[in-house]
Amino acid sequence: MDNLTLLTEGSKIYSEKRKRKNNQIPEIVFDETARREYLTGFHKRKLERQAKAKKIALEREKKEKAEIKKAESQRRQIEEKLAATQAIIDKANDIDNDDNDDDESEEDTKKNQRTRISEYKTPQMLTTVTL
Repeated sequence: MDNLTLLTEGSKIYSEKRKRKNNQIPEIVFDETARREYLTGFHKRKLERQAKAKKIALEREKKEKAEIKKAESQRRQIEEKLAATQAIIDKANDIDNDDNDDDESEEDTKKNQRTRISEYKTPQMLTTVTL
């Protein structure tokens, strides 16, 4: 670097500062109503945040209830399908057992005739058990 460039670098910096200074805004003007609204609106904004939070909580609760309801209906449908399938299986087993029950039907009637009745008495109630 030669001396000329060293000596002119300072003037370049000062000229840039002068340009920036000329481009500055001469005066800052505040909007008094906006300022007052900002300073006095803390409570109002707090209430708005709380209302928004309540609204979000209610929506979340509705979604959870809907999910629970949906899961419950799916569970009921599965139980109904299971019951229908079990009924079909029971019918099939009854048909198979009816073929074998013809030989045993006389024995079953004898067993049904030999029932035992037991009574249990307590001071508060009477319980009857039939076997």
